[in-house]
Amino acid sequence: MAEEVKKSKDRSPNFPFISLEMALNRAKMFYAKEKRGAAPFKAVAEHWSYSPASSGALQTVGALISYGLMTDEGGARENRSLRLTDLALRVLLDQRPDSAEREEYLRQAALNPPVAAEIHEKWPDGLPSPATLHHYLVLDRGFGDQKAHSVIKILLLNQEFALSSSPDVSSHETEAVSDYATESRGLVPLSREAPASAAAPNPLPQVQTSRPPPERLTFQGAEVLIYFDGEPDWATLDFIEKYMKLRKELIKDKTGVASRNTP
Repeated sequence: MAEEVKKSKDRSPNFPFISLEMALNRAKMFYAKEKRGAAPFKAVAEHWSYSPASSGALQTVGALISYGLMTDEGGARENRSLRLTDLALRVLLDQRPDSAEREEYLRQAALNPPVAAEIHEKWPDGLPSPATLHHYLVLDRGFGDQKAHSVIKILLLNQEFALSSSPDVSSHETEAVSDYATESRGLVPLSREAPASAAAPNPLPQVQTSRPPPERLTFQGAEVLIYFDGEPDWATLDFIEKYMKLRKELIKDKTGVASRNTP
């Protein structure tokens, strides 16, 4: 029985588990501590507020390597040496406004994962619909269903972040990318209501979804909505906690100090 479960485990092809934008944020955190130098894996994990034994640290390193932002210079697990690549430095350190070179390097990073390069080669005029992508990833590339959904979200986020300057992407496609990307961040996109002057003669009835109601938090007059697909387990809440720590570190990097109003 145990062997059957092991065989049925999702063995999807490798693909970064975070978007290019998030990977660059973590590369920036590495640069703030190590500059152009190398660092052992243990130190790198701590820079990102991970335990060296956590899967999140390993997955993050794997994502940066997949995007071509980090290189592994060898060594045992906790002492393996990691360094930012020239590609990462050219993106992070290019402060010129509207830099065409930086845009090209971002494009290179977004297409560096083999699956991403393959998809953009297959659809050079822009990504197809999420349904078409899902069909291709599951049936032609061997991804599991849930992994395929994750890959689609990241592809769309990367399209919006690094590849959306393509003139072949229509405004309708851009809206679809924005909505799908917004949902992947755990938010619900606002509905686009027609102006009052353009009332629709036959409005469609609203479709009831099975999404559970959000958890509502209020802080300093602002309402925060948290959506879960189901009852969150310990691993989900642990991931959210680490993500919030990362966001706080990014704020500290920008402002130099932590907010005094944080409870």
